[in-house]
Amino acid sequence: MASGLAAPAQYSATTTGMINLHDVRASDEGVFFISCNFNCIGKLHPKWSFEPVWKPPFISKFEYGDKCHLNCLALENGKPKYVTAFAETDRLRGWRELPKSEASGIVMDVTENEVICRGLHMPHSPQLHQGELYVANSGCGEFGHIDRKTGQYTPICFIPGFTRGISFWRNFAFVGSSKPRETGVFEGNDDTPLNDILSRKKIEPECQISIIDLRSGKIKHSLTIDGIASEIYDVCIIPAAQRPFVTDVESDNINAIFRPSHLYV
Repeated sequence: MASGLAAPAQYSATTTGMINLHDVRASDEGVFFISCNFNCIGKLHPKWSFEPVWKPPFISKFEYGDKCHLNCLALENGKPKYVTAFAETDRLRGWRELPKSEASGIVMDVTENEVICRGLHMPHSPQLHQGELYVANSGCGEFGHIDRKTGQYTPICFIPGFTRGISFWRNFAFVGSSKPRETGVFEGNDDTPLNDILSRKKIEPECQISIIDLRSGKIKHSLTIDGIASEIYDVCIIPAAQRPFVTDVESDNINAIFRPSHLYV
């Protein structure tokens, strides 16, 4: 190997099984994610399907079965810091038994092991940006802010869809929204606050990415996605990328991908 070039990174694949994996977050501390079916934060393990690293204190024991719909994760300094869940329940599918109109959603501080914000509707996507905590209050179609000291939630703007997926670039937030499913947590004819708002405003839900100016709280632009796609789970900003793409592991393209050597310098 030529002098001055580092060895290529090592690649591997892990089969986790049916753990209902959400929100993969990678850092120097490891690869973390949420396992909805085990109500915990997990971490990739070199031998086992995954390593459980944290569960909410109201979950009595580590076992299979979605009880609270723990769903999304934010890292701080490379370690798990905030999570969202639909309810504080310790019963199998307990969160599904609650009325969809009920504001049972929470945000938890993992390091303090406590709930910092209650009264949300189906929250997702807690994200830190410039020291501030943001969240998608999905069941209300909102993008909002949580005061990290008081836990006070403040909506920033309404988006016509089930908000989920948040990313940032400088003073702008990129927020995804989805259309309702035929069956699921957000259906077109259920009693979620979002459906009530859409009905009152006489507007249709959209699958789109909204670009929000954090200084004004206004939506500056939006990208609507038509066709077969109707949902957005997450949004990721790739700085300086000119032609990003995703290739399937079974595609012929995977045998012809070239990575420039400067990536290993």
